[in-house]
Amino acid sequence: MRNPPNPFAPPRKQRGARLNSLLWILEPLERESGYTHRKMFGADAAYLDGLLYLIVADRDVPWNGVMVCTSQDRHAALLADLPRLLPHPVLGKWLYLPQSDEAFEATAAMLAELAVARDPRMGVAPKPKVSRRKSWRMEE
Repeated sequence: MRNPPNPFAPPRKQRGARLNSLLWILEPLERESGYTHRKMFGADAAYLDGLLYLIVADRDVPWNGVMVCTSQDRHAALLADLPRLLPHPVLGKWLYLPQSDEAFEATAAMLAELAVARDPRMGVAPKPKVSRRKSWRMEE
């Protein structure tokens, strides 16, 4: 049986937020006027002009690298120019550059350049947030 927590004990130290070692990839995008940065599921997401372009994550595989936000109908066009990209094993609608790839740095920099150029093969509109609370005013 566990002892109840001591209400007079000093507060526990909280861990600081884990820094993402791949944020350097998003630096070229930061200079753009339409750039927005958001945290997303423990990763860092880059938006340009309201479209989600890239997500960088340095967590466990398959969340360790760059996710290219695109649609499946644009995969072939991107893969023709960037054959090191793979369909993401969990989010098949996006392409993925794992950090373990031999040419990771060069390919990631190229992806950032394409995003800055607003390449039409990249970028997806985020789904609008759905309110989970019901309004206290019922519509009639």
